[in-house]
Amino acid sequence: MKHFDHCQCAQCRKSPLPVPQAPCGFLMQQIVSQGEAHPSCQSYCLSLSPLPRILVPPYTVRNVSVCGDIALSEDQNACCRPALSATLPLSVTLCDQSGNTHTAQAFITVSVPMQTPYNCNCTRYVAEAAVRLCRGPVCFTDPMQVDICLDVCVKVYGVKPQVVYTHTACASACPQLPLYPPPGCR
Repeated sequence: MKHFDHCQCAQCRKSPLPVPQAPCGFLMQQIVSQGEAHPSCQSYCLSLSPLPRILVPPYTVRNVSVCGDIALSEDQNACCRPALSATLPLSVTLCDQSGNTHTAQAFITVSVPMQTPYNCNCTRYVAEAAVRLCRGPVCFTDPMQVDICLDVCVKVYGVKPQVVYTHTACASACPQLPLYPPPGCR
């Protein structure tokens, strides 16, 4: 009840109606296609980056691992279903006969068959890989032609942005979008 028509005391002022929060959305990268290649104990011929002259042959490969970004391109040689070529940058740790160690760079290319749904509108692909020596240390003398046996695991995910709406207040922008479902190379 108002004291008079223009009274502005706390009792007479109307309390403001709560403003409903507008629905808010954010982008999530949804996995819409995926592929996996797992060549086990397959032979590859590596061409190593130049070795320092201080190293004395014969050389021994001690460790191989993936280092850097995986380059993906359409595999032109795939016959039955769509596939991508994954070029893996490798870090090869080697040792010479005197016990000196060096890390050289090399690349291998693996074809990854994709399981593509009918309406795959992938905007980009995300890849992850793991590589390890299949057998013990490998000895060689020519760094331009190293025959090596590797276990390789490559997983490729085709992702597209998907708007997800929520009824809670918007969070600040994330620097990196999550993938759903989360990927993993075992």
